[in-house]
Amino acid sequence: MRWAIGMGVVAVASAMGCAGGSGGGRPPYLGTFEYRYPDGLTILVKTTDNDTLYWECLEGEARGQSATEKCDRREVAPGVYFVNWIEKDGTAISQVVDYNRMTVVCNIVAGGQRFLSEGTLRRIE
Repeated sequence: MRWAIGMGVVAVASAMGCAGGSGGGRPPYLGTFEYRYPDGLTILVKTTDNDTLYWECLEGEARGQSATEKCDRREVAPGVYFVNWIEKDGTAISQVVDYNRMTVVCNIVAGGQRFLSEGTLRRIE
């Protein structure tokens, strides 16, 4: 699996430097973010709508790999979102992204194994 190995993953889903949730205006997940994990994995995540996200591995084992994913995203608390998608190779990614604290908890299921990791977000644009 491209981003699970050595990571505990992403992103994935978008890093935003703004707090807040559904209180009118622009959702906090829209924009471009950098997700960083303790093992050095760095993922760029771009989100322009509620149903898709683009990710690109900047550092780590999967450096240079990227994809656009169809995802499900639900606000579970103000400014906190659960994001889930399945990649073309069958890898399942589930994340809880907290835009108030700029953190992500990511679970990856790939090749019969599970990987769990926590990381931080930084809003780029």
